[in-house]
Amino acid sequence: MLEERRLLSTAAGASPSEAFQRTPLTFERNVGQADSKYGFVAHGNGYSLLLSPSQALLAFQTPGSSTASQNAAPTMSLVSATVVGADTSTQGIGLDPSQSVSNYLGGPKGAADLTGIANYERVEYGNILPGVDLVYYGNQRQLEYDFDVAPGTSVWTISLHFSGVEGMSLDPSGNLLEFKHYGDPRMMY
Repeated sequence: MLEERRLLSTAAGASPSEAFQRTPLTFERNVGQADSKYGFVAHGNGYSLLLSPSQALLAFQTPGSSTASQNAAPTMSLVSATVVGADTSTQGIGLDPSQSVSNYLGGPKGAADLTGIANYERVEYGNILPGVDLVYYGNQRQLEYDFDVAPGTSVWTISLHFSGVEGMSLDPSGNLLEFKHYGDPRMMY
C-alpha cells in the first residue's frame, strides 16, 4: 500500500490528499439519500450540500463547542441561501455527466443499498423566476452558481436570503471571501 501511495504521488505530482482537493465538485441526483425536497446532493470533507429550485443548503460539521473537554462531539451547522419567490416546482437537470457514480451501502434501519447514482458537473434549475435560470457548478472543490437572465428581464427580480450566517467578508469585486456562521468556533457571541 505504501508503494502504491508513493507511485500515485510521484505519477500525479501530488499526494493523494492533494489530488483529492483538486477533484471537481460533482452533484448526484437525490434518489432517497436525502430529504425529498432537495433534487441534488454534493458531498465534501465534513459537509453536504443539498440543492432545490429555491435553496442551496450547506450542512457541515463544526468542532464541539464544549470548553470542558477537548474531545467534545462535533455539531452540525446549517447555512442556506434561498432565492426569494422562486418557483419550487421547477425540476433540476443534471448537466455534463461525470465518469463517477455514488454508492450508499448499508443504509439506516435496513434501508436498501443505493448504487450507481450518476454524478454531474453542473445542475440547472430553469425558470425559477420569470426569465431567470439558476446553474450550480463546482470550481475545484468550491461551489459556484450563475443566474442566467433572459434578454429584457431585470436582474433586480433576483433576491437572495441567507440564514445561519452571522457575518461575511467580500473582496472589492463583491466575491465572498469568508463567512461566519452560527456554531462557528471563531464567533464571539
